[in-house]
Amino acid sequence: MNKRELNIILAVLGLLVVILGYLNLTVKSEYKDKKANYLKFEKSSYEIFQIKRMQKKSKNLINTLSSIKQPKVTNRSNSTIYVFDNLNINDLNQLLKKIKGSFLPIKNLEIKRDTTNHAMIALEIAK
Repeated sequence: MNKRELNIILAVLGLLVVILGYLNLTVKSEYKDKKANYLKFEKSSYEIFQIKRMQKKSKNLINTLSSIKQPKVTNRSNSTIYVFDNLNINDLNQLLKKIKGSFLPIKNLEIKRDTTNHAMIALEIAK
């Protein structure tokens, strides 16, 4: 091998190193972008899963609310009204926590104080 061939081989190897280094940097940046997008997608899909799970539990939640205090139920064409009368502070807090953490399609929620120690909740749920 003469000096000229050696210089050509070294130049080609140097060029390959530069090209491969550039490709490696672009692959790393694409990987970071795709990883961030994947994490966002994973989070949003988990949130959708949680919402779907909460939707399935809505009928069970109404039974749970009824077990705390028996409501007066009024059916309408597009909604159902549950009226919980004569609630003490503990029952009121339990009902409000259950309602707050639920996925019920609430049209109207009305809380009225009846006396000093009791309250009434009127809950209208869309069908």
